[in-house]
Amino acid sequence: MKHLKSLVCLFAAVIVFCGAGESPAGKIVLGYTGPLSGPARFAAKFSEQYKEMATRACALNYTATHALARAIAAAGTTTDVYKIREAFGKALAAPMLGDRFPNEIYGITPTGRVWVGASIQTITAGTSDPASVYIW
Repeated sequence: MKHLKSLVCLFAAVIVFCGAGESPAGKIVLGYTGPLSGPARFAAKFSEQYKEMATRACALNYTATHALARAIAAAGTTTDVYKIREAFGKALAAPMLGDRFPNEIYGITPTGRVWVGASIQTITAGTSDPASVYIW
């Protein structure tokens, strides 16, 4: 479990400057700054249920499924895919943060690009280097 916790991407305050054409330039989105219980809770429940380690793909798909459920509820339909797609902006107006979800989703662009966090970290001579956090 110690190694699993070190593999889970955790995000504190994250500032996003959105690209031109995607959303208003200079828009700032702040991530949850408290203890991030969502990733550890998800990893524990996943391991208990499936008897294997949760992967990044598992966590992303879990959070994306909740985003879809929000969009379906906001659209008021389960069958009209155009209304559901249109409702994603409203559904993700409030970010999905790390206190409840294993991955954070900060919103969606008008063209359908979902803003999620990712980090890259290297190990040099057995020591973890500082992580670089990206929003894409």
